[in-house]
Amino acid sequence: MEITGRITRDAVVAQLKDERSVINFTVAVGDGYRDKQGSWVDRTEFVSCAFWLNAGAAKLLKKGAVVQLYGRMSARVWHGSDGEAKAGLQFHTAAFKLISSGVSREREDRQRPAETTNSRRGKTNDEPPF
Repeated sequence: MEITGRITRDAVVAQLKDERSVINFTVAVGDGYRDKQGSWVDRTEFVSCAFWLNAGAAKLLKKGAVVQLYGRMSARVWHGSDGEAKAGLQFHTAAFKLISSGVSREREDRQRPAETTNSRRGKTNDEPPF
């Protein structure tokens, strides 16, 4: 199965007692449909994901990143601290592809060197540059 979504917060690496590690993260998967009146209705599903193959991959799985995940989906049920039954989706990730990083546009602008809009300012030569 394949899903594409946006990571909701930075991935967390959990160390298990048997010295294995797993990366846990959540993706928001957008979906939509037209209702009976013809209006568009947006829906977002939040899917808990686990990646067991390489703990070092956590550095790529940052908040805001868009990822394409390959693996299998399962439903899970548990009892919350209030005693109520809860349910959710769990995606067992076998592989992933980073479509866009979680770097914000503002951060990119701060890291990019300033560009000059007119490098020939002050020159009055009207000759073509070739």
